[in-house]
Amino acid sequence: MARENNLLGWVDARGRLAFPLRRYDEAHNFSSGMARIKLDGFYGYLDKTGALAIQNQYDSAADFDHGLALVQTREGIAYIGTKGAVAWRSSK
Repeated sequence: MARENNLLGWVDARGRLAFPLRRYDEAHNFSSGMARIKLDGFYGYLDKTGALAIQNQYDSAADFDHGLALVQTREGIAYIGTKGAVAWRSSK
């Protein structure tokens, strides 16, 4: 993880920035090829290129483990895959 002022980013295996530093509320390490970020109060996920792969739309979120991540919205909790598709959702 790299930090400069209020900007965050990731360092590749060669010690270079993987992509330009950006502003995030929070940024976490990569897991299953995805990095959990918080931006504008909501969680989403970046892919290895730094692109926002899953929109920041979750009230809370966990890192991916075995291809799934636990997320929470106002509607409840769910497990999503690395493409953002819901694999399981809690029933109310």
